Amino acid sequence: MMSTSYVAGPWGHDRRIIFADGAAIAEVFSGACRNLAEADATERLIAAAPDLFEAARVAEALLTRQRFHADKFSPEGALLLALRKAIAKVEGGSV
Repeated sequence: MMSTSYVAGPWGHDRRIIFADGAAIAEVFSGACRNLAEADATERLIAAAPDLFEAARVAEALLTRQRFHADKFSPEGALLLALRKAIAKVEGGSV
C-alpha cells in the first residue's frame, strides 16, 4: 500500500468548518446542498473521514488475512472490493 500523508485526525467540526488541532483545514459550502441539514450532514461526514479511513484499512486487512478473495461473488469478496476502492481513492491510486 502507498504511504498517505494527510492532516492527522481526529478532526472536529463547527459551523461547517472542519478543523484539526484547532486549525481550519476545510470548509463546507451549502451551495451544492439541497438544504442546511444536508450541509450539516456533509460536515459531519467529512469530519469523520480519518476514522472511517482507518476502519476501512483495518477491515480490509482482516478480510485479506482471512483469505477472502476480492470478487463480486460473495458478500465478503464484494466488501473487500469496495474497501479497496475506497482506500485507493484516499491514497490516490487505483484498485
